[in-house]
Amino acid sequence: MLDRIVHHLIHRRAHGHAASTHPEGGHVGHDLHGDGRFAGEHAERYDRQARTRSRSYRRTAREVAALVPDGGHVLDVGTGPGRLLVEIARARPDAEVTGVDVEPAMVELAQRAARAEGLGERVRVEVANVAELPLEAFSVDAAVATLTVHHWPDADRAVRELVRVVRPGGSLLVVDFRSELDGRFRAALDAAVPGARVRRARRWMWGMPVLASWTVTLP
Repeated sequence: MLDRIVHHLIHRRAHGHAASTHPEGGHVGHDLHGDGRFAGEHAERYDRQARTRSRSYRRTAREVAALVPDGGHVLDVGTGPGRLLVEIARARPDAEVTGVDVEPAMVELAQRAARAEGLGERVRVEVANVAELPLEAFSVDAAVATLTVHHWPDADRAVRELVRVVRPGGSLLVVDFRSELDGRFRAALDAAVPGARVRRARRWMWGMPVLASWTVTLP
């Protein structure tokens, strides 16, 4: 499939360069640990590239903002250097925003980005895995995951954990390769919440329709 070919090319490019970003501003090409993570100087390099994708981050932030009620709580899974996190907090000054990432270097960058914008009181960033989130049940109104699903080693555990922390009637916004969403993610979602409503949209990368966004409303 086309998206598989693009995914392969991205990771080949990432083998020679520590990071490879793209028009959706997501976390692609994380190859230092083989599971979507960067560390040290590679995290800094990724952050510099991520800053050039502010338009894409703002677009996703607007989509997330529309899903959150007044005074709501947003979770950004795989937040990386926190660029999307900051845009969400800007778009919704009334909301609490939490970011998680498995890489401590990325969490440090995200914390620094939030402090630089004066958002430290509303934005929290922690080292955590999507399969074991440091959040209470039903404490999140909307969760977003941009180009991290294809790094999840256990999609079933990840989706069950997201369903645990997102309140009934809350939302998931997931952007990733179409084959990932149509395959592992869809199977995990159907198993965890058979009654969830899904709105699908196509997204482009390098001029090709290899990405998709799913907006999931939980029952």
